[in-house]
Amino acid sequence: MLYIDLLLCIFIIGGFYFSREYFNHGYLKAVWENELGGRYLATNENHNSDFLFYYTMLADHHYSEWLWLFPCGIAAGFFFNDQKIKKITLYVF
Repeated sequence: MLYIDLLLCIFIIGGFYFSREYFNHGYLKAVWENELGGRYLATNENHNSDFLFYYTMLADHHYSEWLWLFPCGIAAGFFFNDQKIKKITLYVF
């Protein structure tokens, strides 16, 4: 049953992609360049920001008033007696 389901998924998904390629020539190339590696390995659409762009956007613009609570929350997590909460705090940190 597992192999039948696997083949059914491959057939449906493959059928979708190949039918799109049949009706829109170049679709598989566009998928390859935009979804399977192209946009992850190169800068697209003239975005020239640094690696920490989203972190600095959160820290400086969106949550600048709340940023001081982050160390307080981490410290509070280590003061609990429950080992599960300490482990979760360590994992999140």
